Amino acid sequence: MRTNTQDKTVSSSLVKALDLITSLVAHPGGLSYLQLSEQGNMPRTTVRRIVQTLVGYGLVIHEQGVVKLTENFHSWAAPDWNSLMKRRYRPVLERVAKEVNELVLVGAMSGDSVEHIDFVEADHLVQVAPALTWRLDARQTAMGKLCISRRRDLMSSITDPELKANLERIKRTGISWNRGVSDPGAISVAVSGLTTKPTEPVIAVAWPKQRFTEEAAERAIAAIQRAVAAELENPTIMGGLQ
Repeated sequence: MRTNTQDKTVSSSLVKALDLITSLVAHPGGLSYLQLSEQGNMPRTTVRRIVQTLVGYGLVIHEQGVVKLTENFHSWAAPDWNSLMKRRYRPVLERVAKEVNELVLVGAMSGDSVEHIDFVEADHLVQVAPALTWRLDARQTAMGKLCISRRRDLMSSITDPELKANLERIKRTGISWNRGVSDPGAISVAVSGLTTKPTEPVIAVAWPKQRFTEEAAERAIAAIQRAVAAELENPTIMGGLQ
């Protein structure tokens, strides 16, 4: 079905993308470019652009000539996405926290900021304070820079050469640092979560500066990677909820 887009207050590109997603929701087995073009009454070049964008976000896949919605799409479209991610990532956070005994957080992009979804605190007298109610400038945090590095649209908008080089390095390594920028008393490192898709949350460990060492950071990165791999191989009851 083609939606009327004559109203100039409406974004025609967005409407086309929504039309395409609506068609895919109605056809769980997927549709070809030709079928999407016919159903949406739009050129195949437009369909291809939309699909490639959605593939980049991890919301659809294009395999063997068929476009399908992904599991990631259904998670992203859930009525309470934050609660779903909190349940899914809690086992991972607990595994990491048990190994590193420092603040472990999971968070995701929201606009141009990062929001913390959940955390596990360390058993220390001096701790980094978690910030579930804060909206943090993505360019100043380990989690935020990792999220930006996975977004082609945001990467292309960065004009600062030093920041751009840092983001390119993060994109290559999958590891992002915040050495006292957003919080002068803390150091944090962030690593990808269960996937590297742009909509997927990321995981970070944070230390007070006086307790941080490079060796501790290496152990934390390895702990996150092990916990993610273990959850992907054997999802827990809570973590496996859809």
